Amino acid sequence: MSTSPWDPVPVRERLARRMAAELAPEAVIFDDAGYLTSGRSSPCVARQYTGTAGKVTNCQVAVSLHLATETAS
Repeated sequence: MSTSPWDPVPVRERLARRMAAELAPEAVIFDDAGYLTSGRSSPCVARQYTGTAGKVTNCQVAVSLHLATETAS
């Protein structure tokens, strides 16, 4: 994926617009997820707090955005 010759942004945008039309979202949810790492060769590894470990440690943090209704996300 990191060496793909095409830009994924238009595909993600089209998917997001389609899902927004299908779901008619009532809320937008931002969430983070910590991924513990033990090496330094992964991109974006830093010593930072992650709830996954409950402390400051080497990890990667990903942030996601979800469109949600009472029954779907």
